[in-house]
Amino acid sequence: MMQNHGLIALGRTAKDVTAVTDMAEKMSQVIQGAYAMGGPRFMSQKDVDRIFTRPDEKYREKIIGPTTEKA
Repeated sequence: MMQNHGLIALGRTAKDVTAVTDMAEKMSQVIQGAYAMGGPRFMSQKDVDRIFTRPDEKYREKIIGPTTEKA
């Protein structure tokens, strides 16, 4: 998101740009829903750290690769 410009989606292919745009739209819907319900409730750092040790997360990383590095 760029101030006063909105979303700018970049990718190697048109399909990549569409995927970025779709995820941005989904994110905006989730945020809008969260604020409609009183605002977002963020996970604790302990819970975030725990995700990286779950077997299903290890499986997901094996299949599609890591999406972010642990902070």
